Amino acid sequence: MIIKSFLFWATVFCFVCPTGLSAQVRYGLKAGVVLADMPFNDADQFFYHYVILQKGTRPRMTFFAGGVAELDLRRNWTLSAELQLTGKGSQEQASDAFQNFEDYAARLWYVQLPVAGNFRWHGFFVGAGPYVGIGLAGKTRTTRIDPTANVTVVDKQTVTFGNEEDADFRRFDAGLYTQAGYSFRNFRLSLAGYFGLINTIPEFYAVFDRRTARHQSISIAAAYYFGVGE
Repeated sequence: MIIKSFLFWATVFCFVCPTGLSAQVRYGLKAGVVLADMPFNDADQFFYHYVILQKGTRPRMTFFAGGVAELDLRRNWTLSAELQLTGKGSQEQASDAFQNFEDYAARLWYVQLPVAGNFRWHGFFVGAGPYVGIGLAGKTRTTRIDPTANVTVVDKQTVTFGNEEDADFRRFDAGLYTQAGYSFRNFRLSLAGYFGLINTIPEFYAVFDRRTARHQSISIAAAYYFGVGE
């Protein structure tokens, strides 16, 4: 609740309050490429997953796009807030002759709000702060080998968000956000990291099976600010 309240008021401050203040505010559009991952940990099946199954995860390449506002505070400090539509999820590859399992992919879409305090110096900038996200939609894909027909079977399912037994992932996500980059005129290039602190596994499984999975991602982005540049 503290993170939600902070992000709400920071966003209001960036997008609304500056209209009545003398401080300079910049608005722009931002988009980029995302490498998303969701490392999975099951305490009760650690030996099976990593020794027998020999499961390996790899990031999922996706993208994000949205708007950004940046408010000058004092000297080299600014406060920025973004509203993004971003891809999340993960991909897993494995080899299991008993279950005929080959791979699993989760393709999720979230609306996300990162807020950061930034320090700028000679065009370079670094920043950090919290973020929150709300799951909108997604699909999972599981690939198996049917031993009787010797064919590949692909099972696609629509993701259900919630905390109940029939849910796939929790809808709410929150964590830490960091960014660094370079500014020139009205353009910004940045590298950002998102480190989720919320277990995305529904409470039913998180409690009884001790399963955990947290969103992690890295993005490379470009932004264009309207009006006044640096």
